[in-house]
Formats: sequence, C-alpha cells, structure tokens
Amino acid sequence: MKKSLPIMGKWWLSDNFRRRIPGELFIDNNYGLCLKLNGCFFEPDKIQRNTLDMPIDFIFGKIAGEEDITLKDSILISYSSNSSIYKVYSVFSGIKFKTLNDVRFNVVNVSFNNLNKWVSDHFFDDNFGYIYSKNEASINVQLKPIDLGEISGFKLRIKIKNLDLIKNHCTTGFHFDSVLEILDEKPRLFDEYLDISKKFSGFLSFATLKPAFISKMDGIITHERKKDDHVDILLRFRESDDVDFSQKEYFGLIPYRFIEQNITQVVLRYFELVDLYYPVYDLYLTSIWNPSTILENEFQNLVEGLEAYHRRKLTGKYVSNEKYEKEILPLFLDVIPAELDTSFKEKLKNAMKYLNEYSLRKRIIELIRNLPKALNFKIQKDTGYRENIIKNIVLLRNHFAHFDPNGKKSIPKGPTLLQLLNEEMRLILEVNILQDLGLDIDHISKFVRITKRFHH
Repeated sequence: MKKSLPIMGKWWLSDNFRRRIPGELFIDNNYGLCLKLNGCFFEPDKIQRNTLDMPIDFIFGKIAGEEDITLKDSILISYSSNSSIYKVYSVFSGIKFKTLNDVRFNVVNVSFNNLNKWVSDHFFDDNFGYIYSKNEASINVQLKPIDLGEISGFKLRIKIKNLDLIKNHCTTGFHFDSVLEILDEKPRLFDEYLDISKKFSGFLSFATLKPAFISKMDGIITHERKKDDHVDILLRFRESDDVDFSQKEYFGLIPYRFIEQNITQVVLRYFELVDLYYPVYDLYLTSIWNPSTILENEFQNLVEGLEAYHRRKLTGKYVSNEKYEKEILPLFLDVIPAELDTSFKEKLKNAMKYLNEYSLRKRIIELIRNLPKALNFKIQKDTGYRENIIKNIVLLRNHFAHFDPNGKKSIPKGPTLLQLLNEEMRLILEVNILQDLGLDIDHISKFVRITKRFHH
C-alpha cells in the first residue's frame, strides 16, 4: 500500500457506484482493520438487526485520487444518521475485484513477525539477522531459498525478499526480510492461500514458542498478455510489535538448525496433523506464551491438552464401542431407579454413555509409556515419583471440576508443587508431539529444554 494507515478515501458499493462516501481506513485496538464513513451506505431507519452480522462481500474505494482498493468481508458494527463503522477482514490495494471468485492469485508472499530470527542460520553465519564485518572482511550470505515441498497443490518455500546493506561508522552489515512464498501456476482463491498461511503461522509459533503473527502479505496475479498485478494485502488482525527473543539463551522447541536437513518432512507432517491436533497445539501454546497466566489456569489448559491429545492419538476405551453399547450399557441403564426425577435420570444416562472411556489417570499413564525409553526422564524411571505426580494431577483436576469444600485437605498445595505438575504435563505433551512430527530421539532430547526444568 502506497500510504500507511490511517488513510482517507472515497468508498462505495458495487450496486451504487455513484454514491461515494468519504471515510477513513484505520486500525482499531479492539477490532483491527476498520472503515469509518462520514455517512451510511444504507438509510439508518432501514437497517435491520440481522444486517449487523451480514458481511458485505466488497466495498470499493479510491485513495489519493488514484489507487484502487477492495475491502473484502466487511461487517457493520455501529451506525448513526451521519456515520457508520465497519470492521474489515481483508484489504487488497491496487486492484478492484468484481466477484468473490475473482479474488485469485498465482503467488502470495507472507511475512511473519519472528520468521527472520528462526531462519537466520540458513541465510547468514550469524544467529540474529545482522551480519557485521570489520576491515572489509568477507560475509557469508546464502540466498538459496528453503524448499518446504508441496501442500494441497501449492509449492512452499522461504526466501529473502528484501536485503539491505547497513553501514554504521566502522561496521558494515545486512538486514533482511524473509517471507513464506506460496505459489501455484494456476490462479487459486485467496482463502486457500490464507488457510496455508494460518497453518504455517501455527507451526512457526510451535517451533519458536513465541506467537507468530502474519505481519505483511502481498500477492501476484499473472496475466498472459499484460503486466502482472502486484497487490498489497492487509488482514483484520491487529498490528503487533516484533517479539524480541534474540538473546543467547533462546532455543525454541524446534530450532531451525536442528531440522535443516529434513525440514520439508517436518513441515509436511505438521500440515498433515494440524487439522486433527490444532486444539491440542493451542492448549499447549497457551501454557507457554503468557507468563502472567496464573498457575491454576495453566494447569487446566495442560490437563485438557493431555486428554485431547490422548483421545486423538490412542483408543482410550476399555472395551470396543460395539460391545459396550450392546452388552454393558443396557445393564447400567436397567438399574436406574424409575422414581428418580426425569432430569436426574437423563443426566445418569448421558454419564453412562462415556463410562467406557479411560480415566484421566489411565490416559496419563499411557502417554508416559509412549515416551521413548532412551530419554530416561525421572517420571519414566522413578515409579514412586510418577505415581505421586499422577495422583496429584488427578486430585487437583477433580477439585477444579467438582469442587468439594470437605475435600480441600487432600488436594496438593503450594505454587512449587503446582509448577512441578505443569512442567511434567508440558514435558509429556512436548515429547509426544515431537514424535508425531517424525523427529528422532537425539533431536527430541535437545528440544525439550531439559536444562530449564528445575527438578531434573
């Protein structure tokens, strides 16, 4: 986009191009991208309540009297007789689309706030993206892209898009911007590119243990007989500052240098699993990202993460579903007293449907058994320690879920013990997830940050 936000322009709908309303495109702290108009597209007295939830496919605009802008999926959030505000999902600068099917690209480049730091080892001989030399010494710069393979027909690679020379007194260096390039020879819908971008954002968050936000996007539309269209793309996500984790102790969960030789296989495996495991990944990352989160909330996220992972990975049933439903469940249902309140009986029936599922205790035991024996963690080799950890996790989870004031004496107490339980659950999740991504035992032993665990 030629101008930075906020920007003024004139805006209209496709079915009323003569009615052009002045307004400002800006970023709101709560809603992200928004359009504030000095008027309304619709008469206020004709706006129905359901209009507030109905997205407008396109709002068209011109800024600086020349640049075309298309706003996609805009929702009215407030209005009066002389103004209205829309939250906008995506903005395409430099082009005007006519239909949703027209929003297609051959290439989309995506920048993430922490991608540079993760891949700097590939492009430079320094870890932090700035390469300095004194007395005109040579600098090792590799511009070869990182091939990530093919996903859903798209070819993916990480490349350097901008490389700038920096001179400061007696030092010389480079600053670079890396992007995820997603391409297909045939034009593909923008929403398909966006889906790939969001999933890679999740992978990058997992690899760095820092939130990976989409910071910039641009697309290319290839034409056979005329110059290609280059389109700047803005999304509704709020702007965020780059996360600074360039300190020497930064490792992340999957440092790039440790998977450089098989990065294609690791990324492709993540994309195969993400639709199934994304609730698990979200719960795990939530326990990492926010240091201000109270320990009790972190504990509940990790417990839910373990249960959600086990349900997806392992069977978790005492007997087959068929045997339970045909032979065992009817026996339970027959002993429900007929004189009970109807709602109570329904509650019992619903609870009995799930009695065939493993308990939390049994799920945790299976996930520990699933850890590679060569890791030799304390929770694997020390039976007494393992039983005590599992017992306390179950007690505390039951206390949160089924509060009993008379049972307070038996629950684990103190922040140190709670932190220990959280770290052990986090460890179990990390190792199981890394195994799923195809990483070998030597790499896993480096990734799980054993030295940062105070009890090992």
